[in-house]
Amino acid sequence: MREGEPGRGGDAMRRLGRDRRRVAAAAAAGVVATGAVLFWLLCAFVVVRSRWSSDPLADPHGYGLIFGAICALPAAAIIAVTAPLVLPPGRNRVRLVRVLTPVLFLASGLLLLALLTS
Repeated sequence: MREGEPGRGGDAMRRLGRDRRRVAAAAAAGVVATGAVLFWLLCAFVVVRSRWSSDPLADPHGYGLIFGAICALPAAAIIAVTAPLVLPPGRNRVRLVRVLTPVLFLASGLLLLALLTS
């Protein structure tokens, strides 16, 4: 192996190290995004159950509605930031940001609307 040959030796090891870091960062972002999605779904379920329940004892004071709607907003922000990091850089990541961010904030806005109209 000669010193000047591209793609061998130090350059290949640096590229391999960058790829491993990128995969590790994507895996960590996936775990964080999955946890945030599950938390957001729990908040949405609590809001929907509290808002449209016919049983007055299901949430008599409305704390589930209040805290569910408010806690869904930071969870949506975490999802919007971490979910695109799971994909490799490129067009798919941009497309995911363009679709996911408005959908998340619109759905969270609907949860806030459910809070404000109760």
